[in-house]
Amino acid sequence: MLVMVRKHEIIRKEIQNIQEFITKKSAEDVKQLYTKCKERVVAVENLQARSERQKDAEKVFEVKDNIDGYYGHAYFKKISDEKRTNKEITDLKEQVQQLQLEKQQQQEQLEKQQQKEQLEKNKRKTFYFF
Repeated sequence: MLVMVRKHEIIRKEIQNIQEFITKKSAEDVKQLYTKCKERVVAVENLQARSERQKDAEKVFEVKDNIDGYYGHAYFKKISDEKRTNKEITDLKEQVQQLQLEKQQQQEQLEKQQQKEQLEKNKRKTFYFF
């Protein structure tokens, strides 16, 4: 279940409900999380009257009670660790590509230098034979 705060900023004239906000206005990461949560979402407002906050809390528990199982802090830590690991892998792949490109460029420079030296050497040999 996804709990979104600041409901008053989310639900306005052009956005009728939290589901519409997520599908039309949210970042891709939020949409993916929404999908992973089986589209279970509740919007709450923590800056409202106590009675309204109570209604929001009841809605949260109503949705929670209909969930088979739950995900705690360990689950979210795992997701965060996976994202960090994936980012590190991507960064390392980019570094490897850059190093391979640099190696190729150095190899090409070395080959050019060797060809140049061989030409100079051949010129000297040709000069001595005349």
